[in-house]
Amino acid sequence: MGTWKSDAARTLAEWKSLKNLRTLKAVFGKLEISYGRDKVVAALPDQQWKQSRRYKVLGVDEKSVAIVQYGKVEVEGRDRYWQEGLRAIEKMHSKPTIGHIHFEGDHFWVLIGDGKNREFFRRVRKK
Repeated sequence: MGTWKSDAARTLAEWKSLKNLRTLKAVFGKLEISYGRDKVVAALPDQQWKQSRRYKVLGVDEKSVAIVQYGKVEVEGRDRYWQEGLRAIEKMHSKPTIGHIHFEGDHFWVLIGDGKNREFFRRVRKK
């Protein structure tokens, strides 16, 4: 539960060997993810864009949680978003998806892409 922001420095520290690192630096560090009681919201605040989807916890252990996201992806700011990317998101989330979130202190990480790389998120503290 709570809000988490992509941690570009920690994520890219593991990705040093990638050829397109410059492009990735422009991508990471912007996404914010908020977990509520039954909905996860992903936001790009600088683009005034949000997507949300329902989720349920499947299991929990000492350092991780498995969730399933399901249902239609709700998108705010649809008209401001890159349309090809929007279609890809809707296709990717057309069926339930299971995710495994691993916790390390004030961070969590998830496997992304082909599962060989991790993206880290740090907890955002309320002011």
